[in-house]
Amino acid sequence: ITLCLIGDVLRAWPSINLHSLLAVGATRTYAAVELLTAGLFIGLFLALKPVAGVMAPAAAYIANNLLIGAIGFLIIWRIERLRLLVENDAA
Repeated sequence: ITLCLIGDVLRAWPSINLHSLLAVGATRTYAAVELLTAGLFIGLFLALKPVAGVMAPAAAYIANNLLIGAIGFLIIWRIERLRLLVENDAA
């Protein structure tokens, strides 16, 4: 239970990233990240199952949220960097 709760806390980071993508109108990117989230969890679960056994779902959940959080952050950082470059060129 503790590992799942840790994963739930870490889920806040990808959630904030996804809401930020919706806020800037990047709905296709949002959908792609959501699909990546599900696929990555499945891949991590299958990879960890032989090693972690019954703890594989919790370990995959934590790892998935960390990785998706980092990926989402990089996507948003890139979007914002491009937006700032366009604004500076227009000024």
